[in-house]
Amino acid sequence: MTTVQSANPRLTALKMLASVLDNGTNLSDADAENRQESARDRAFSRHLSYGVLRWLVALDWLAAQLMRKPLRRKDRDIHRLVLIGLFQLWKDDSAAHAAINETAECARKLRKKWAVSVVNAVLRRFQREQEQWLERLSSQDERFAHPAWLLDALRSDWPDDWERVATANQQAGPLWLRLNPRFDRAETLDMLNRGGFGHEQHPIIRSAIEITSPVAVQRLPGFDQGRFSVQDPAAQLAADLLRPEAAHRVLDACSAP
Repeated sequence: MTTVQSANPRLTALKMLASVLDNGTNLSDADAENRQESARDRAFSRHLSYGVLRWLVALDWLAAQLMRKPLRRKDRDIHRLVLIGLFQLWKDDSAAHAAINETAECARKLRKKWAVSVVNAVLRRFQREQEQWLERLSSQDERFAHPAWLLDALRSDWPDDWERVATANQQAGPLWLRLNPRFDRAETLDMLNRGGFGHEQHPIIRSAIEITSPVAVQRLPGFDQGRFSVQDPAAQLAADLLRPEAAHRVLDACSAP
């Protein structure tokens, strides 16, 4: 696959996808290699790569239906550009013209000028016929964007609920924080407010707050100081119910066997 060094966030997302899909790299490790200077571009590349991987099975199905013939393996970068564009048109709030034009132009930056028209045609066709293609997808197992072996396991274990389980699996989880009581609570919340990170208090657990627009936790002011850690409310409540004291020895088995 052609490799081009560029600050273009779509090309960076393409590189991250190649690391995961071709080399088996963990996405977090691939993201760590994201060297773009702009924090906005880094966030956008991360958003695109995570989104494509989350919906990969469904996006692959759509691409296969929309293309006249499959691309050669050596052109899998172009195929993945199509997936990026489809993700934006289907699941993102980006302007359609930007999703189409900017994604298609990436083929030129990859020195594959012939593919500009291919990417453009596929994405424009999906834009025009999106309703009917999504209606067709709705009757396919690919709509859940799960590998076939996992759907088979879910059907076997939960025959009455497997569709609800698969649907729930695709929902992005909220970002819950546990405030560190060693720091002034009001000061920590003020740091988040001044940083532009909205949050909501848990109705029962005082230490738990939800960041209303989830981001990488490293971006939150106060994280490096240890003012909070990522922890779901259920885990926070369990610790409160246990009421450990100074002399107690506690085993946190988590989900270990």
